[in-house]
Amino acid sequence: MEFPHLGAHCNVQYCKQLDYLPFECEFCKLKFCAEHKDCKQHRCTKYESRDRRVEPCPECNEMILVLENQHLDEVLARHLYSECQGPNSSKQPPKPKSFPCTLQGCKGKEFVQVICDKCKQNFCLKHRFPTGHKCSHDIKSNNNTSPSLFKTNTTNTTKTTTTKKIESDYLTQQRKQQEELRAVRARQQESYKTNQEASVCEINILLTNGEMLKKKFSKNDTFREIQRYINQFRTDGRGPYAIISETNPAPFSVNDLDCTIGELNLYPSANLVIVVS
Repeated sequence: MEFPHLGAHCNVQYCKQLDYLPFECEFCKLKFCAEHKDCKQHRCTKYESRDRRVEPCPECNEMILVLENQHLDEVLARHLYSECQGPNSSKQPPKPKSFPCTLQGCKGKEFVQVICDKCKQNFCLKHRFPTGHKCSHDIKSNNNTSPSLFKTNTTNTTKTTTTKKIESDYLTQQRKQQEELRAVRARQQESYKTNQEASVCEINILLTNGEMLKKKFSKNDTFREIQRYINQFRTDGRGPYAIISETNPAPFSVNDLDCTIGELNLYPSANLVIVVS
């Protein structure tokens, strides 16, 4: 069953097929079926009238578009006059503009302007800096600012002298402080030596074989240190012994081991005797 109010019939005379989704030709604006949608299939007259070709230019080898209603000689002549870049074309490409250097005696040229920011003159790359072309603006500036430069140098000299004086005073103060510190340390060392010498006690120990041991102890050393020294350096054997003092014939007891030399009245010197117990 067909629905004539839906879709469209193909415009090809021998087809006339009803197509619910017809294709519209972009050239003739007519509708066709899927089989005749191409321009060649339905022989589109508008498409044939738009036939075109491309020909190369004999001078520059550029491809030139020639339509069906145009003549090749006319298109080629128009191209040679307006667009062609070949050697025999009527229109030659414009020569690039150059900018000569304004410095006297220089023949340099540049394709871009190189203008000095101070004198506003154009120069080549070699003379583009103010020192390269002896910029007149710099010379005037130096002449005008010479007095101020002299004043600045004087001020700088004054500041330098003041700075040196401050540094000299600071170094002198540092030396004085170091000398005072050395003097304090020397006094402390002398005081320490004096205290050490004042607290030294000389002990003489007579062994059973008649030999004598001599040793300096501190006033704050205990009697146990004396006993340990005797046990280490005695030469009269390893037998049991007792220690007595010349001033006190009673031997020292175990309770005296933890007493200091000063507490046992052995300071500043004492003579001890070893007896066999």
